[in-house]
Amino acid sequence: MSNTSFEGVTGGIKFTDTGDRLGPMLVEQNQDGVERAVAIYDPARPAGEEFYFTNDPAVVWQGGKPPVDAFIEVRQIQRINRGLYAFIALLACLGIVLALGFLVFNILYREKQIVKMSSPRLNNLIVLGGSLVYLSIIFLGLDTNLVSKKAYCDMLTVFIWFLALGFSLSYGALFSKTWRVHRIFTSKKVSQPTGIQDQHLYGQVALLGIVDVIILTIWVGVDPLSYREMNGPPAESPDNEDVLLIPVHISCTSNAQSYFLGVVLVIKGLLLVFGAFLAWETRHVLYPGLNDSKWIGMSVYTVVIVSFTGLPVQFFVADPNANFALISIFILFSTTMTLCLVFVPKILMRNEVHKARASVHFNTKSPVGKGKTEENQNVAPQDEFDDEPTIAVEVSQIELDDKPANTVEFTKNSSKTL
Repeated sequence: MSNTSFEGVTGGIKFTDTGDRLGPMLVEQNQDGVERAVAIYDPARPAGEEFYFTNDPAVVWQGGKPPVDAFIEVRQIQRINRGLYAFIALLACLGIVLALGFLVFNILYREKQIVKMSSPRLNNLIVLGGSLVYLSIIFLGLDTNLVSKKAYCDMLTVFIWFLALGFSLSYGALFSKTWRVHRIFTSKKVSQPTGIQDQHLYGQVALLGIVDVIILTIWVGVDPLSYREMNGPPAESPDNEDVLLIPVHISCTSNAQSYFLGVVLVIKGLLLVFGAFLAWETRHVLYPGLNDSKWIGMSVYTVVIVSFTGLPVQFFVADPNANFALISIFILFSTTMTLCLVFVPKILMRNEVHKARASVHFNTKSPVGKGKTEENQNVAPQDEFDDEPTIAVEVSQIELDDKPANTVEFTKNSSKTL
């Protein structure tokens, strides 16, 4: 039956396997209230030509074109806007210029008392670390809009290295200086030299850097970052309802990334806690060139607030431009605050000359106060300072860069707070 076909009065006649007739069908369209034949389906025509338009009249399509039989999917790679990257990179470069300006000041005024007492060589490490952190932001913004997929992961790896090492250099040097002050003023025999020279502090900073290098080297060797793409939820194009826009989020991740990042963050967190402890313990050492505890406390506070605010951005903000902008601003702000807190007070007091004397308030209930039981310690009248006993400390020979000894002598005379 399906092989039977002949020409009838109404046209060609064919049958299906079930005996139903297959004949030409007229396709009509309602145009201005009138049904008009616009196309014909004729199964007797050659394969592929069964359906054809008469074009008398032509078909009127809504929207001026035939509808599609499926949505057109367009993948859109989410990249960092070049203008935004250029602006953030400019800010990072200005930060590097600021750090270099502090370095020049530190070198030119290294013989000034206010700078010399603050260990200018360690200040150089703080500037170097800050410069590395600023530079890391430039590498953070180099995505596939500017480099290849392989280079993109390499740039993120460089970002992690520079950020980790820069943090260790800056805060390691800052806290090591405070640790020396803490050791001087909490030594059981404070009149004896502590023997803590700059090379010992360099060793502490180098140890922090070595720990970073070991962890990051293992990470890169065992589970390096690899390029990945993840499709986001599709959305209808505002310009064409037949087009679905699929955002594609790019990233460079590794399977064990959370573990390595966790170890690095824990180490940095412990470093901040230790720095906060030292700042608290030395808060009563009031010699302006010797003690940075006030500024360290403010720096730690800034970094902690920025960290708790900025870390969630990495996980919950999907837009690459917002993500890059927020992380970069957080890094720029905390780094600039730290450098300014360390160097601006010294710049403002660069020409001031202080007697080599530091007034120290010891709370006798704290570990700092309990250790002071030597005969050469004399407690000044309590009404000289606040509510706590005060020990006037004569600080001599604290040229901490190249002097072999740091001698702290307690005098019988009470001193005013400098």
